[in-house]
Amino acid sequence: MATPTIKSFERSMNVLQLVLNEREPVEIERVCREVGVPMSTAYRYLTTLARSGLVFRARPGVYLPNPAFLRDLARFDANAILIGAARPVLLELGRRLGTTVHFGVLEDDMVNYIVKVIQEDDTASFTRENQRLEAYCSAIGKVLLAGLQVAEREAYLSSDSFPGLTEKTLTEPDDIRAELLRTAAQEYGVDDGEIDPALFCLAVPVRDGCNRLLGAISASFRQREQIVAGREARLANLRDAAEKIGGIFGGD
Repeated sequence: MATPTIKSFERSMNVLQLVLNEREPVEIERVCREVGVPMSTAYRYLTTLARSGLVFRARPGVYLPNPAFLRDLARFDANAILIGAARPVLLELGRRLGTTVHFGVLEDDMVNYIVKVIQEDDTASFTRENQRLEAYCSAIGKVLLAGLQVAEREAYLSSDSFPGLTEKTLTEPDDIRAELLRTAAQEYGVDDGEIDPALFCLAVPVRDGCNRLLGAISASFRQREQIVAGREARLANLRDAAEKIGGIFGGD
């Protein structure tokens, strides 16, 4: 049975989200329409949010986010929350697969490896936590790039050159584009010796309960056969871990 929720709190958070999402002041009539509450109820929600310092009344019936609240949000480290959620799950995943696993996010067109769980034989010895590496040639980077909007992806493909790190690295934008489309369609990414000729990786996306991309997780192997013959079983383990992490952020 699902845990019961407090409807009034949910609706007040919907009101706050509405105010935060707009660049213009939000009128109380719009709150009534979009949240589905009468005027008196909308007024109580907005008054409570204002007293809590989350919004302020620009003029009667018109509200904006509170600048002090926005400053606090700007200091908030979203990666710290992701790290706390992902690390216990990746510890279990690493033990299950017997290899090094990562959680990464896309920052300034690079993969930031915010969590790395090492097994005795560190298959990705060149990576470390909070290290940024190129995205186009890694399994985790392909998943993150595949999750971009089309315009963002095209801007990335036209923004820079793509040096070859091994003989298998894709360096032409058209080839990388095709690989990202394939990654999006199959919902997993592959590094087939593209960063290191002796390193092979699988990666899957991590999404929250609203299907928003939070990041991606990967597993690294020394033998190519480990991402070929045993691919489906290893992907099942990765997807199970991704679901556990995503579930913390609103999944069922």
